[in-house]
Amino acid sequence: MSAQDWFTYEACQVDTVALHDAAVAPASLDALISDGAALPNGVGNFWKITSADGKVSHLWGTNHSNDPKLLDLPQSVRDAIAAARVVALETDFVFRSRTKMEQVQSGLDILREPGEEASEVYTEIDLRILAWLKARLDGIGWGADAVEWITPTGLAEIMLNDPCSDFATGTYPTQDSLIQTLGAIAGAKILGLETQDAFLEHLNKTENRGLAFDLINLYGATLNPAAPDTARATSYALYLQGRNGAAMMWERNAAQAFFGHNAGASLIDRVDAYLLVERNRQFLEAALPELKHGGVFIAIGSWHLPAKTGMVEGLRAAGFTVDRIPTPNEVAQ
Repeated sequence: MSAQDWFTYEACQVDTVALHDAAVAPASLDALISDGAALPNGVGNFWKITSADGKVSHLWGTNHSNDPKLLDLPQSVRDAIAAARVVALETDFVFRSRTKMEQVQSGLDILREPGEEASEVYTEIDLRILAWLKARLDGIGWGADAVEWITPTGLAEIMLNDPCSDFATGTYPTQDSLIQTLGAIAGAKILGLETQDAFLEHLNKTENRGLAFDLINLYGATLNPAAPDTARATSYALYLQGRNGAAMMWERNAAQAFFGHNAGASLIDRVDAYLLVERNRQFLEAALPELKHGGVFIAIGSWHLPAKTGMVEGLRAAGFTVDRIPTPNEVAQ
């Protein structure tokens, strides 16, 4: 597979991971870092979870990328995975039947019904993004016309995938898949905190149709060919430094710059209410029975950790003590 013309293999390479002011313009990098650090638990990827009776588990914020620079997990994290009784991830994508495997691999689960009206894609998707979306679909083999026969939910799911991961798909695992593999090799039970179909089932509900288009617009904007060439190096640096709050502030600022201040903020709030608030509650509920026994390694996207509605605060509200474990590349605060 290949990405769009402007997401070339060369453009996706990050020679030096570093912060660049130009990448976050018109925002100030210092302001984003300051605002992000002010979020509850806005800094830190690795956390120790201790139950009231002393049972220990761990929480790790992942980056959904297959770039080798993000696959070199800290030794303390690898040790915790190797010792885990249970490795819990957002989703366990191991198929349990050949029928399900064929359904997903053929794309049957994201196709519109024959004859279903598709004109909404031209009214609900920002026209700038629609052009980039068509290029994206063409670049991964669906064809530009697929925008009319893939469901909005399917388009949203495609938009959540990093175009730069296309080049190593099937060669390098994502960080989440690497953690699952390491856990399975060590003999841990693998726990999906939501089912394989949870995302599709939620967005396929009639009342969530608008949310599907919100996701398409928000993540479709990241396909902008005018994005600074230092953006990827900066995003990697923020992650490796544990500055998840700053990365979240960057996304909010970028959405406001692209869609307008009020529209961008509202869009972020609607998307986060599902991706980072509702799903956090579901993740916690699914993990609690195992956490009571200890020995759990939870690996979920790093943006699920910060804020009052983040997983760290959710665990504390559930009666656990949660302490940050700094890793070598992270900043103190």
